[in-house]
Amino acid sequence: MLRAYARHYALPRNHVELLERFYLAAMLDTMNFWLGLPDWTDWMPGIVRKLADREAAAYLKGESFLFNGAPYWE
Repeated sequence: MLRAYARHYALPRNHVELLERFYLAAMLDTMNFWLGLPDWTDWMPGIVRKLADREAAAYLKGESFLFNGAPYWE
């Protein structure tokens, strides 16, 4: 998708960093929605733990995570 977009519009040089910020914000917003599901206490803590241990931890250390490593659901 990024390659196709870049054929028509220039990507900012920090596009990966911007996408990682958006990803984390989107995940937090999605989790807010999940809190309304009846069984969220059964599965959401594991998802939060993985997201915090991998993606959020890498982001806070200034390391890129979006295109390397395992996604939070694995």
